[in-house]
Amino acid sequence: MRIQATVTFVILSFFLFFPTSSNAATITKVKGKKVMVSTEGDEMSSGEKFFAVDANGKRKAIVKITKVKGEKALGEVVKGKAVPNMALVKGKSKSERSASRSSSDGSLAVGGMLGYGIDSMTVTTDVGDVDMSGSGFGFDVVADYKLFSSFYLRGHVGYETFKTNSGVKNFGAAGTFAPEVSINFIKTGLMGQYAFLDTATQIWVGLGFDFYSASSSKANVLESVGGSGAVVVASGVNIPMGSFFIPIQGEYDMFMGQDDAKIGIFALRAGMMFKF
Repeated sequence: MRIQATVTFVILSFFLFFPTSSNAATITKVKGKKVMVSTEGDEMSSGEKFFAVDANGKRKAIVKITKVKGEKALGEVVKGKAVPNMALVKGKSKSERSASRSSSDGSLAVGGMLGYGIDSMTVTTDVGDVDMSGSGFGFDVVADYKLFSSFYLRGHVGYETFKTNSGVKNFGAAGTFAPEVSINFIKTGLMGQYAFLDTATQIWVGLGFDFYSASSSKANVLESVGGSGAVVVASGVNIPMGSFFIPIQGEYDMFMGQDDAKIGIFALRAGMMFKF
């Protein structure tokens, strides 16, 4: 009995770690090109394609899953002929598996994102700290690279506007005026992302670093405006749309190395990216 249990465990482990080689899901009903599928507990998602195989393991049709609900799924026969009791598998040829692994290990996506930022700044002056707030916008050219399962790198280069102000303040010998800061940044950055839901729709968390270089500025409370690094904490989702996907992310950029000011940007960004 122990030997049988061990063999069963090894077989189940093989199927868990190599899910493309087999699948326990079966077709329960066929109506024209539409099929009903019992997933038997296997994970399926809309848009996935499977081979329908007979009792001898021969491929008879290709089925595309259109809807999943619990342990039931609906599909569409895109090639061949399917009948009830056929199993659905994700088997591939050796060349297909090799290409799939290459694409999985080094997939690339390129696109652009627009962003809206809620800007904040606290400036240290001779008469105390001055808190300011405002908003700006940004645009980034973005590239994603998949290093390995569930881990990605997202690099970007872009343009960011930063604007903050406050009410009228009394600065003693300097007089009374309203502090105002307006900076246009050229920025570059790199972020590591972990997709804890690495399915067709990805949900991820990320940590990165951006470098902001001021291209122009207008400020009446800062001694100087130059370049600055920022630590970036972010979370987001990638929504698949066929040959492209829609990236949406929320992030907080905490600027480093500013002696006379504390600067932060909370930004919401979204755009479109194409896979290669």
